[in-house]
Amino acid sequence: MPALTLLLICLLSSMGVGLAVVGSAHAAQSQPGANGITQPTSGAAVSGVVTVTGTAVDPNYLRYELAFRAESGTAGDWVVFAEGDQPIQNGILAIWDTTIGRNVNAPVWPDGRYQLRLRVVRTDYNYSEYFVTGLIISNSGTPTP
Repeated sequence: MPALTLLLICLLSSMGVGLAVVGSAHAAQSQPGANGITQPTSGAAVSGVVTVTGTAVDPNYLRYELAFRAESGTAGDWVVFAEGDQPIQNGILAIWDTTIGRNVNAPVWPDGRYQLRLRVVRTDYNYSEYFVTGLIISNSGTPTP
């Protein structure tokens, strides 16, 4: 278990916070065949409809979920936009439309830097997480000079 995770668990325990679900986090980009997101990659610029590909498997697989948040967000800011009840091996995890907004012509999230999270949940409800960081949503286009 990484030292930072262990430190966080000890800190929360000392504050009287119970932890119901234990997960592991992986920040590295996924390799083909390993759990994680293979596309888009960390640092990529995306716009419009984005195909999210990767792998979500486990011997005790229950489900997976994909979520995103602004890179400057907090732990509670994740927005789940796709879930799957079947394991996926090197395939399409979701189709993500980055332009859909609450109002006409208004994106839900402004252009900027975001993170994607893949959470693979096991039958015991523990999970592993995989991240794409520095993802740039750019739907506004380049202004004409």
